[in-house]
Amino acid sequence: MSIVVLIERRLKPGQQEKFRTALRNPRLSRRTVRGFVSGKVIHDASDENNTLVISVWERLEDWQQWQASAEREALNQEIQSMLDGPEVIRVYQEYRNADIPLAADR
Repeated sequence: MSIVVLIERRLKPGQQEKFRTALRNPRLSRRTVRGFVSGKVIHDASDENNTLVISVWERLEDWQQWQASAEREALNQEIQSMLDGPEVIRVYQEYRNADIPLAADR
């Protein structure tokens, strides 16, 4: 079952482009990170210093392996000086056997 990881980060003013550049690093690709499906970086519409990284993983174990990896630690070290506080990580998964139709599907 796939999972979705949300990582909330607050950036220091003026760090947005440097932050996006760090996250576009080729080490974060489907070819190099086991179980990584896709990712996106978005920011708060009223405050671009509030960012959200959304990533989809094939399995929880794949995310946990990446989270504990030296590569992720290196990335965290690279972006640490850009942050205005600690990151908040939330991991979500689908409800088992609970397909809920969206309003548009009814």
